[in-house]
Amino acid sequence: MKNWTFLGLLFFAPFSSAAIIHYDSTFTAFSPPAGSESPVYYEGTGHLVVDSAASQLLSVSLDCEVFSYSWQGSATLVEELYWPVEGGRVSALHVTDPAPGLEVSFWFDIFFVPEGEAAAAQLDKVVGEYSQYQDYSFISNYRKVAAPVPEPGSLGLLGLALAGIRLGRRFR
Repeated sequence: MKNWTFLGLLFFAPFSSAAIIHYDSTFTAFSPPAGSESPVYYEGTGHLVVDSAASQLLSVSLDCEVFSYSWQGSATLVEELYWPVEGGRVSALHVTDPAPGLEVSFWFDIFFVPEGEAAAAQLDKVVGEYSQYQDYSFISNYRKVAAPVPEPGSLGLLGLALAGIRLGRRFR
């Protein structure tokens, strides 16, 4: 029984990451008008990975007609409380000290955070968001998505390991 408990911890612990949340996004990017010109708008998609327990942004990818951007690392998300409400609070999150290589500034604004919850776990409730990348500003909508599942090769290795243990016991 001890071997099965150890194997369960060894193989399944890396896949149980309750604090890691994946968000897909759609965004509208626009370049600020120069002089009397009207802004030019572009539609795009993105993906964020957030560690809600540590309030950290772990990866960002953005893609639209005029730019493509990808970053992985660790950037602290700082919550600013706007006002308390019944059952929670209305807050904002922003990246204060961007990590090396993070060229996008984020400000996730005006969203409800239930009492006792981490703000970083509520990005799909963001009402307003302001981000800046190069000469483009953009606003986004987020939705939580399921975390990627382990590839079939990893599951195959698990099966081989379990079969090896079973055969090892048989020949003792």
